[in-house]
Amino acid sequence: MTGITGQDGSYLAEGDLTDQSFVGTSWNQPVLTGDVTGMGAVRLLESVRHFCKDARVYQASSSEMFGKVQEMPQSENTKFYPRSPYGCAKVYAYWMCINYRESYNMHVSNGILFNHESPRRGMEFVTRKITDGVARIYHGHSKELRLGNLDAKRLFGWEPAVKFEELVKMMVKADVERLAKGRKL
Repeated sequence: MTGITGQDGSYLAEGDLTDQSFVGTSWNQPVLTGDVTGMGAVRLLESVRHFCKDARVYQASSSEMFGKVQEMPQSENTKFYPRSPYGCAKVYAYWMCINYRESYNMHVSNGILFNHESPRRGMEFVTRKITDGVARIYHGHSKELRLGNLDAKRLFGWEPAVKFEELVKMMVKADVERLAKGRKL
């Protein structure tokens, strides 16, 4: 659980950004991925609906929902074509959020995030593998840097976690339907 203002723990305010977000793991553990990533969102929505209907919910969606990209760049009108259990679970969570917003008149926002980096990224991701590997080599703990699939292609951007959290707060506080960088990457 990460506070929406960037703190660890829940001192000020919190948002539920929990899911199993590593695509590789989603192939090895598709049931866990569906349960945590897809059904986890539904469990949160049900809790809010029953216990605090006035709460504002933010669902961190993913560019993995687009999967096999049908057009460049993607927009709100681009059809989803997920290519992994993680992407499929995210599509389910996305549509359940829309369903709850429309059926129960709840304030639920979906933010479709594309690849971005921060120091908080997990060790299973390539950028953390590289920075950790370089540090291990520098400190004499290793002589090599091991990576996974060298044919994988991703476009990465750097945004401080605080910047994303500010955008999330904007979506949650106001009746904002969409926020975008407004530029192609």
